[in-house]
Amino acid sequence: MGTSFEIQSQVNFQPKNIIWNPAFDLSCSNCLKPITNPKQSITYLLTLVDSLGCEISDDINIEVKIDENEIWVPNTFSPNKDLFNDRFYPEFRFPEKSRILNFRIFDRWGAEIYSKSNGTFNENGEDYGWDGSYKNSDLMPGVYTYIIQYETLGLGNKWITGSITLLK
Repeated sequence: MGTSFEIQSQVNFQPKNIIWNPAFDLSCSNCLKPITNPKQSITYLLTLVDSLGCEISDDINIEVKIDENEIWVPNTFSPNKDLFNDRFYPEFRFPEKSRILNFRIFDRWGAEIYSKSNGTFNENGEDYGWDGSYKNSDLMPGVYTYIIQYETLGLGNKWITGSITLLK
């Protein structure tokens, strides 16, 4: 996802008409080598018509993938209210195509200290990020674990786990 490329059509005659179907996400709908940047997997059908009215068609399937590296989770944060790095939250390369389903944080003994479901996205994680507190009290510096279930268009549900260091 996010990559543009040229579709290389090869023919052994001069077509009178060139028709791509569907024509969206293509730089041109009547050329042999359009550039595409699809947002989801798609199959394009190319139909060529020669000067005698004979038609030939072929299709190309483009599979759009979002790899696991499309989510980035920091390993430290410092909720000291200096307005810099005060919340812990994952960042997505394509937030408009992804969403948090479950976001849970645990202390070293396995007690759940934060939980959020169906989080929305914004630039600083205010809607779903953890502020380093538990029951309205700031927690001590330390290492905490997280588990995040997220959904990405075209890939379904995925899980990521790890640890986060809270600094003061």
